[in-house]
Amino acid sequence: EQGYYKVDTSRYEDSDLLDQGLYGTCTAHAVFNALNMRGYNINSKEANEIIRNLERQNKRETVEFFGTRLPDSFGKTTGFPPTVAVDLFKEYGFEHVTESTYPLTQSDLAVRELVGKIQDGEPVYVVTTCAFIGKPNASHAMNVVGVQLDSKGNLINVTVATNWSNQYQEIPGDVFMEDWGKWEHYSIQL
Repeated sequence: EQGYYKVDTSRYEDSDLLDQGLYGTCTAHAVFNALNMRGYNINSKEANEIIRNLERQNKRETVEFFGTRLPDSFGKTTGFPPTVAVDLFKEYGFEHVTESTYPLTQSDLAVRELVGKIQDGEPVYVVTTCAFIGKPNASHAMNVVGVQLDSKGNLINVTVATNWSNQYQEIPGDVFMEDWGKWEHYSIQL
């Protein structure tokens, strides 16, 4: 259905969203921000302690997405793999975590599910390339928080919460779909 849909913003303030600050922590920070958008209250101190614990457990590694080594937006190739995100969501009580990888992220079903979650007011955790900021050989975990659809239900624009100081970024739908589909990228729906 044509229109603009976004997450339910009554459960959080923009100031509740965390800036990842450090390279290679987007996997975890996107989880923290997804939880905060659902009404949790994870602050920077708690987030940093969780990240330090993950590092003590040697969870930071050279990240490869299905055999492709892809640096983050800072050009680093170490970070937390997507399994850390799944584990963090489960630690916060989300037992039914649904993961999609390419080519599933490029299917009509994946797009309908992403749009449906947004229409239900829930953010969707995604990992994409960073072509939308001019770094097509980098990857980033973030949350889709809004979608704009044309009269045929096609994506016109996607709004994401980036985990950066410029919290929100609008991405043209075709660019998002290309970024989301490259190198077998990924989404998590709760």
